[in-house]
Order: sequence, then C-alpha cells, then structure tokens
Amino acid sequence: MPLNGQEERECMTYLRRSVLLKTASEDQLKSLCKHAEKRRYSKGEYLQKEGEPQQKVFVLSQGEVVREKTDENGERHQIDTYMGGNTVGSLHVMNKDAAYASTKANSPEVIAYEIKSEPIVQYFKSNPEFAYNVAYGLTLEVRRHTRFQRTPLLEQTAKPTPYLAVTFAAAIESFYRAAMNAILNQ
Repeated sequence: MPLNGQEERECMTYLRRSVLLKTASEDQLKSLCKHAEKRRYSKGEYLQKEGEPQQKVFVLSQGEVVREKTDENGERHQIDTYMGGNTVGSLHVMNKDAAYASTKANSPEVIAYEIKSEPIVQYFKSNPEFAYNVAYGLTLEVRRHTRFQRTPLLEQTAKPTPYLAVTFAAAIESFYRAAMNAILNQ
C-alpha cells in the first residue's frame, strides 16, 4: 500500500539521516520513499538476521531496535541500539551483502519503512546525479571518521629535552641494574 503524504514526509526526513543518503536531494528521497512500505514489528521480532542477504533498508519511525553480533563462540552480543528516526541496513543493501549483525525489535512496537534493494539499485543506475550525491555523502562520512582516528600525539610539537637530568637519571638506572644483576648472579 502506498504511503500517505505524512508518512512520505516522515520517510524522507529519516532517510536524510542515513549515512548512505544524507546528501541526496528532496526529489531523490521522494522517489525512493515511493517504494517504501510501512511495517510493524513486535518486541523480539527480527527485522534482519546476521549473515542473511541485506535485501531492505529499514527506516525506523517509532520504537527501538538492537543490533546483535554473534562471536566465534556462538554467543550473541548487543553492539548497538537505534531509536526511531534512524536507518538500518543502508550500507549492505546495494549488493545484498550478508548482514553484519541481526536487528531485533526491542520495544513493544517498532514501526519501520522498508525499501527493497531493487528500487535503490535501479535508481543508482538510472540517475547519475543521485549516484554522485551518495558518493559525496560517503566521502563526508569517511572524512568525519578519519578525524576521530587521528592521534593527538602525532600532532604535538617537540618540547626541549633536559639533557643533564636525563643523563643523570640514566646513570642512576644503569648503576641500579648493575647492582641488581650482581646480587642475582651470586
């Protein structure tokens, strides 16, 4: 069933927050939301299971979902929590890659707009401006993450070294080590 006007605006607003689509134009988001379906999930119900092909993008409207990852011992660990207004699955949907983690409803009711992979891929192929906008948005995201990965130590300037104090401390340490070795080797 097609979305009504309010649902379409809500879908567009939340898609705008997606890493994949944050630089898409209003018309581009509207075109994608025309393919969205509104769906309700009960607590404990899976939106997507880890390892299965990611065939949909989930635009969360209401409720909370948790992402769970299984470790090498088969234990499940909660790695993330998303509230209404976030998008899940956008980075794996293009090639229907295996989902990195399971996504499960964690509140009594989760409402999500689902957009299947096919319309997204088709829109990429038919609209070069859309592809450019997505590439640009991902570039901005990479830049944002590289800022977090910078080590402040590498950005510091060297301070003058007190050579006399360092030499004195090294001499004391050397004497101490020699004395300890002599005691231990008796």
